[in-house]
Amino acid sequence: MGRHDRTRASGGGPLAATLLVAVAAPVALTGFAVQASAGQVIQEVDAVKNCVGLFQAGGASVTLEQGLAYELTVTGDACSNPWEDSDYDGVFVFYYDAASPDHPVTAFVEKGEPHAFTAGDPTFYAFLVDKGLKDVPDNSGSMVLIFTSGGRVRELLEVDAVFNCLGLEDFGAVKNIDVPPDSLCTLSLSAGDAATNGTPDGAYEGVLIFTRDLNRPVHPEILELEYGDEFEFEVHATSWVYMFFVDESYSEIGNNLGTVTVRMDYVPGTPVERASWTSIKAPYR
Repeated sequence: MGRHDRTRASGGGPLAATLLVAVAAPVALTGFAVQASAGQVIQEVDAVKNCVGLFQAGGASVTLEQGLAYELTVTGDACSNPWEDSDYDGVFVFYYDAASPDHPVTAFVEKGEPHAFTAGDPTFYAFLVDKGLKDVPDNSGSMVLIFTSGGRVRELLEVDAVFNCLGLEDFGAVKNIDVPPDSLCTLSLSAGDAATNGTPDGAYEGVLIFTRDLNRPVHPEILELEYGDEFEFEVHATSWVYMFFVDESYSEIGNNLGTVTVRMDYVPGTPVERASWTSIKAPYR
């Protein structure tokens, strides 16, 4: 499994929560044998406090025909900053499927990968994300969502990289920067009962993630992390990872409940003294 693989199935259901793991692992550094400790960080994501209301935050929406089966494809040139390799790989979506009308569907739909569903509610949302509203103005381009049914195009939805990009720091996402830079980190869900609509039937299947990889420092890594999946990446120098849920609006979030626990297992690359690491990270908190 390469370091740049996206989510991968690890088997089973939610994993038992483990609060701390530390084992010694030898790491070569400029010809000397040194010791680096593997570790684990636990982050709780709250379905109320860390849920973004799409209507207020700027998500794009389209009205679909309830009960109609659609195939969605995504194309476009949206970028998260002016530099090469800053393009978004796809978009986040939020909707209800007719097969389970109380169950929220959040998903990351990659460009060129068909996504099939049956509309259970007329309103379908799509959006991009960035760190904060101050980071959005240098975005560019857009994504186009093509909704096909019965062999013909029924709807088009444009998701603008500026106007439909959620500033996560401004709208409630939790931010974790506690994994050392240059670590090989694996994200997974260890426990959770987060739900919307005031009922367990409205359980979220996972949590949405936004981060960056050390080997592609300007490329936005966005995904939905579901139970039983893992996401492996090399931690960027600033090491932030944003985690969040979404709902239609902040007026709907009041009936949300529960949390999800994200487990961040890591193996440091280059050992860094804790005091130096804390000093380096302070401006990014």
